[in-house]
Amino acid sequence: MKIYDENWNELAQPDLELGWLESAQRLAVHHKAVPETPAEYGWEVLKGTEGLRPGGLRQRVVVTPAVPAREAWDEYEECQIYHPYTAEELAERAKPDLEERLAAVEGAMLELLLGGSTDG
Repeated sequence: MKIYDENWNELAQPDLELGWLESAQRLAVHHKAVPETPAEYGWEVLKGTEGLRPGGLRQRVVVTPAVPAREAWDEYEECQIYHPYTAEELAERAKPDLEERLAAVEGAMLELLLGGSTDG
C-alpha cells in the first residue's frame, strides 16, 4: 500500500515516531462514459457448400460485437496519508506514560526499602 504526505507526494519510509498514518483513497483512473454501439454483421460462405449453388451457402456472422452503454466511473486506490505530529503532540508523547511512571516509583521504593541499588 502506498503512503503519501499531506501534499500527495509518495513517501518510501515515513518515521512513525514523528507522525501517524490515516487510511484514505486516492483517485487512480477516471473512465469516460461509453456510448452504446450496435453490432455490425456480415456474410460468410459455409465451407463445403460451394457446389450447391454459385458462391455457396452463406450465413450471417457478427463482424463487430455490440457494446453496451456505460456511465463514466472512477477507480480508486487504497493508500495511507502520513501526518506529522505537531510540536505540542511531540511534547505530549515525550512524557512518560503511567506504566513507566509506576515502574520508576516501584524501583525507587525498593531502593529505599532495601537500602541499595536494585540493579543487582
